[in-house]
Amino acid sequence: LEGASAPLPGHLAEARPGAAAGKAHAAPKLPASWKDLVFEERRFELPSGEAARRVLANGTRAFVLRGVGEPSIRIEARILGGSGEDPEGKEGLTQLAAGLLDEAGIPGMTPEALKKHLESLVAERTTSSDTDTHSVTMSVFPNDLDEGLRILGLLLSDPALDATAFARLKKAMLARIASRDTRMRGVTGRLYRKLLWGEVPETREPTRESVESITLDDIRELLDARTGPSRMVLAVAGDIDADAMTGKLDATLGQWKPEGVESWLPAAAGEVTAPARGLHLRPMPTSQGSVRVGQTTVTATHEDAPALRLLSAVLARRTFNTIRSVHGLAYQASARFAPSWRRASPFTVLFQTKNESVPFAIDLAVQELKRIRKEGPTADEVEEAKKSLDAGFRRVFGRSFDSAGAFATLETYGVALDLSLIHISEP
Repeated sequence: LEGASAPLPGHLAEARPGAAAGKAHAAPKLPASWKDLVFEERRFELPSGEAARRVLANGTRAFVLRGVGEPSIRIEARILGGSGEDPEGKEGLTQLAAGLLDEAGIPGMTPEALKKHLESLVAERTTSSDTDTHSVTMSVFPNDLDEGLRILGLLLSDPALDATAFARLKKAMLARIASRDTRMRGVTGRLYRKLLWGEVPETREPTRESVESITLDDIRELLDARTGPSRMVLAVAGDIDADAMTGKLDATLGQWKPEGVESWLPAAAGEVTAPARGLHLRPMPTSQGSVRVGQTTVTATHEDAPALRLLSAVLARRTFNTIRSVHGLAYQASARFAPSWRRASPFTVLFQTKNESVPFAIDLAVQELKRIRKEGPTADEVEEAKKSLDAGFRRVFGRSFDSAGAFATLETYGVALDLSLIHISEP
C-alpha cells in the first residue's frame, strides 16, 4: 500500500479533533512508507454523569451519551422494581413479566406482526430483570429512531400480552425449577448466598407453587403498578447529538403521564442474618464438588471496596496457580469480590474439583486466605492487578451504551455518578 491514499471511513473522520459531524472530509495524506506513520497519543477520558443526565418533561430521568461511529442507537428503559418486590407467594412474577414483554405486541400489531416488523427494520428488542429492576431495551438504526421510540413507548404503556406465550413461558420456568437442583454450581451459589445473607430479597426463589399461582392478570397489574416516569431511568447511546436525542425522548416518552404509579427506590440495607459459620455440605450424586470459601465484607460504596476488588484479583491468580497449576486439582479455581449495593458483599474463593480432592483443595484455599491476610500482596502483584483492572475499565467504558447503563445503575441506587463504583463491580 506504499504511496496509496484513501479517505477515512465516515465514523473515523468524524472522530478527528475539530471535525464537524456529518460533513465529508478530504482524504488524508499518507507517508510514502508505513515505516513513517506517526500515531497521535490518545487519552482515555471518562464521560461525565452530570453532563449526560437529563430530566424529561414528565420527570423521567435519562442518561444520554453520544458514541461517534456506533451504527445503532440503543435505548434502555429501566423500571425500578424487580423480583425482590414480588408479592409473597408470587415469586417469579417479575421474571415472567420481563419474558412476556419480550414477546408482546402493541396496539394494532400482534406479537407475531411486531416481531416481523422489527426484523424488517433490523431492530432488536430485549428484556431483562433482577432483584431491583426490570427493563426493555430497543436497538435501532438512526433512520428508524422515531419508529423505535414509538414502539418502545407502546411496549411500556400499552403492551399486548399474549396468552399463548404466557403459558409457554410459565411452563419453561416450571421446567427450570424442576431441574435447578441438578446443576451443581447453581446449587452451590444459591446455598452460599443464603448462608451469607439469610432470607432477603436477593435470596428469594420462585417455587413450583408460586409460579403455578401466577396469572396473566397478575402480570398486567404488576406492569400497571410499576411502569411510569417516577420509576423509570433511561440509558441512551448512539451516534446522535445528545440534545437532539433528548428532544426526541421528550416528544415521545416524555409525554407519557400514567396515573397510579408510586415512586420507589431500592430499600437501604437492613439487618440480615449473621453469616452461618462452619462447613456446610449439600450431598449430590456427582463425581465432582463445587466449593465456595468466603465471607461477607462491605457494600459497593464503602471506601474499602476498591481495595477488596484489587485484592480479589491478586488472590484469583494465586488460587489458580496453587490449586490448579501446581497441584492439578481443580477444573476451575478463582477468587471474587462481588459488590452489592445493599448488602455486605461476598469475598470468595471458588473452585470445582473431584470429590476426593475437595478436602485438600479447601485446605489450600484456606492457606492462601491466611497467607494474603498475614503478608498481603507483593508490589508486583498489585501492579499486575491494577493493569488488568484498568484494561477492563477502558474496555467497558470505551463503549457509550455501557457508560450510560452504568450511570443508570448508579441513579437507581441513589449513589454518586462515579464510574469508579461500577469499575470495582466488573467481574
